[in-house]
Amino acid sequence: MSTLDGEDAYEHARRLTHDEIATRLCGAGLLEQMVVMVLAGLQEHNEQAAATSADLNVKSHMEYDDSVDLSVDERATAKPVIEPVPPDEVSCVCRGVRDGRVLRKQTILKADHYPSSHNKELPIISGAPNFRQASTDLPIFGVAMPTSDGLRSVCAAVAPEHQQIVWFNLRQEPCIYIHGRPFTVKERSDPFNTLTNKGLLAADVEQAEALLKLEVIAEARRFGGRLLVVDESEPTEAATAETGNKGGLTAQGKPFSYWETEVTGATVRTPREVMTELRGCVYHRLAISDGMAASEREFDAIVRHMREWPALT
Repeated sequence: MSTLDGEDAYEHARRLTHDEIATRLCGAGLLEQMVVMVLAGLQEHNEQAAATSADLNVKSHMEYDDSVDLSVDERATAKPVIEPVPPDEVSCVCRGVRDGRVLRKQTILKADHYPSSHNKELPIISGAPNFRQASTDLPIFGVAMPTSDGLRSVCAAVAPEHQQIVWFNLRQEPCIYIHGRPFTVKERSDPFNTLTNKGLLAADVEQAEALLKLEVIAEARRFGGRLLVVDESEPTEAATAETGNKGGLTAQGKPFSYWETEVTGATVRTPREVMTELRGCVYHRLAISDGMAASEREFDAIVRHMREWPALT
């Protein structure tokens, strides 16, 4: 099967029909994990959710200093006052309200930046965990999913004279940016591990992210601009001592839920939307299973794209 890349893949994904996507996802055994959003049933779902949210009497659990005018990206690094949401309220949302095709029942949106995600042996760039260079002789770098501000910081670090950058996003799970901060869909019962999406093409993942954006905006609208998300606390000293800080990685903290506020269509963006705002950066999406080497198809795609820029090779 041939693959599409870059803008071609994105445009192709937007044109896929329900049956085409269902066929692909069925082949990967993932029909229950990602299918297109059924917009026809959205109105009825909104009415049911409105009744549920009224019963919850939801209040904001995330507040910022109103005397300071924060931009969208500054919100990603601001220090909010967070009050964890009680488990019964979390259950009400995840089981009684959340019913999308990507953001499904009993799934969560977990912050992609958390204490245990950073290798302390690597350099620290604000908003860009695990930044590293493959070799001092090669202009090849790696980084975890950056914030919007972290993305610009990485570009400034690797191309101080505004040289051409070719950026490969290798995530195979759907991600979304909220207030400039990346979040990832995970199972509520398994918040530390990634979803298994073997066999998906980059076009399928980007289609899922476009649908995830619609579902996030729709759910936030039901709760007056609030969205239930999950973050992770600092690991305890006992947990850190038990892991022995192996390989520079810290111990896992404890997940907690809170309400992200002011979530609108203007504050929610897909990774491609964030990347296209950068000048001098060519963006490609490849879907590689977490913890696994690239397949021959993805490896060939990387080589093909690199050859498009002789100055980089």
